[in-house]
Amino acid sequence: MGFDPKAGDELIMGGKVYRVAPHPSFPAMPYGQEGRVGTVYKLASVQDGEARALKVFRSAFRHPDSVYLSELLEPLSRIEGLQVCRRSVLTPQQDMTLLSANPDLLYAVVMPWVEGPTWMDVVLDKKELPFASGLHTALAFAEVLSSMEQRGLAHCDLSGPNVLIPGMLHDIKPSVKSWVQLVDVEQMYASSFTRPEQLSKGSPGYAFARTASEPAWSKYADRFAGAVLLAEMLTWFHPDIRNHAWGESYYDPDLMQRDDTRSSIMLRVLEEACGEEIAALFAKAWRSTELHQCPTFGEWFMSLSSLKERLERPEAIVVQDDSKLTSKMEQKPEGTAGTSSSAPGGSSAPAAAALPSDWDPRLLEEARILQQRGQLPDALEAYTSLLSRLPAHSPLGIEIEAARAAVKEALDRQLSAPKQAEQPIVAPRKRNRTMLIGVTAAAVVMLGLGVGAWASRDGDQPLTPPTAIQTAEAATSDANSDATNVKAEEQPSADQDTPAESTSQTPASGTAEPTTTPDAEAEAQAKAEAQAKAEAQAKAEALAKAEAEAKAKSAAEAKAKAEAEARAEAAAKAKEEAARKAAAEAVKKKAAEAQALQKRIKQLEEAIMSAYNVEDDTEKVIRLSKELKRIDSDNALASQMLRDLTGE
Repeated sequence: MGFDPKAGDELIMGGKVYRVAPHPSFPAMPYGQEGRVGTVYKLASVQDGEARALKVFRSAFRHPDSVYLSELLEPLSRIEGLQVCRRSVLTPQQDMTLLSANPDLLYAVVMPWVEGPTWMDVVLDKKELPFASGLHTALAFAEVLSSMEQRGLAHCDLSGPNVLIPGMLHDIKPSVKSWVQLVDVEQMYASSFTRPEQLSKGSPGYAFARTASEPAWSKYADRFAGAVLLAEMLTWFHPDIRNHAWGESYYDPDLMQRDDTRSSIMLRVLEEACGEEIAALFAKAWRSTELHQCPTFGEWFMSLSSLKERLERPEAIVVQDDSKLTSKMEQKPEGTAGTSSSAPGGSSAPAAAALPSDWDPRLLEEARILQQRGQLPDALEAYTSLLSRLPAHSPLGIEIEAARAAVKEALDRQLSAPKQAEQPIVAPRKRNRTMLIGVTAAAVVMLGLGVGAWASRDGDQPLTPPTAIQTAEAATSDANSDATNVKAEEQPSADQDTPAESTSQTPASGTAEPTTTPDAEAEAQAKAEAQAKAEAQAKAEALAKAEAEAKAKSAAEAKAKAEAEARAEAAAKAKEEAARKAAAEAVKKKAAEAQALQKRIKQLEEAIMSAYNVEDDTEKVIRLSKELKRIDSDNALASQMLRDLTGE
């Protein structure tokens, strides 16, 4: 029969007489609180009335090394918040008389009794906790955890039931000085401690979701759970937080680090009430993939101390009524001059409304997957659709807007790349040189003819017209030659035609006139130049047309190749997606089977303990233990029961 005391029973331990205290609401029943590893009873000393706690362990957690562990924990009781480390253990050497009458008290622990509600009591009650009380509680909690962290210690099972808040009773006893106290310290980590045989994988609603299947027992083990508890304490004054609470904790245990709806609400309230710095600490912990990536408790303690100091300054806005703070958070700024925020954290960002009731966080995850796979148009459309459903300035909306902008920028770069590749290369303008040379040659011819005609009109001795004409013809010939060379450079396949030169005979006497008139020469020259220009233009147009056709053909081939590659890539991605889905379904199925197995194991363990402690049915205990042993061969409880009851 297990230890089943009655209210008022007396126990003699360490030479002192203790009486089992009655329950405050049911005086006929003993005051006991049942936990995962055992039950804690309240005792009162007959001599001095001092309250003590007697922790009686279940058989699976009853170990002889508890004596040595208590010796290691004793010095830690000097740390604020760890008064329960001042303890003694009931052993046969010291308490044989008591243990003979109550064998289940073997290795039970006697320690200070901490009066006050647990944080789980506050959460389940769902009553408003004033912001000032929540801040003071969080600051005291962060101070305790920071002191432990500086000594390389970790509680390793932080949760609502294991955090007591005696300060809320406004009745701090000399033996329990801290506003916050931690209990259930049996699996605490220290470099000099021995790893416990049974370790918790984390309490529901506070466990780190991305940890391995092996329970965390290290100096970093408290960082995630502690961050969640601190965020709950700081935001519990707000009705949105209390209304969205899952049950014993704010977060749904099955959605840890995946609950976008609750995390967005909590981040919004944290930012509005405490400022961006504290909200960023929680966001870092929530999104971390390893425990050591979470913020240290020293960072939390410094940020919370700074916030409390700002609020206590005379010029700071002191919030006397949390309903006013909540209403101010829900107001949107008018946008007029002189308007400023009155949130305690000093944030000027407008409050964002809660997420839509039909919000599905899986849609955001799918948009991120599309972006990672390079399906930018689909990712852009998905982000835009999600953004349209969110209220303005919400933390999640800002995050999605940043992702959408990055996708749009990458998409614009992809679309502009082909257009830049299609820009034609502008060739050097050589025609201007040809035209300049032709004009220069014509000017020289006209100048030579004009001089000769002017001298003949006045009856003076002419300036030897043949010489002038020859000079002009030479210039024209040079110009035509240069023009032909330029055309040859521009169109290697073009014919090089030189205009025919006009010749004249030298007159027998100084008064003879030339046989070729200046007008005819100029007309012939102009005609030749026009013909050459027309031929060159025709050849240039033909060449440009051929180049355009070649470019169009090349572009069509490139487009066809790109489309073929895109189809092949789409087929490969579809195949990859199908394989990924199949693998995910397999993992999900395996996880469901494992979860069902764990659930069955837990049911059997509870049934065994009930049959052993309540029903006192030995045969049922043996039968259930064998069934448990069959599905979990290494189960400690089943092995212990069978060893104790059957000798197996």
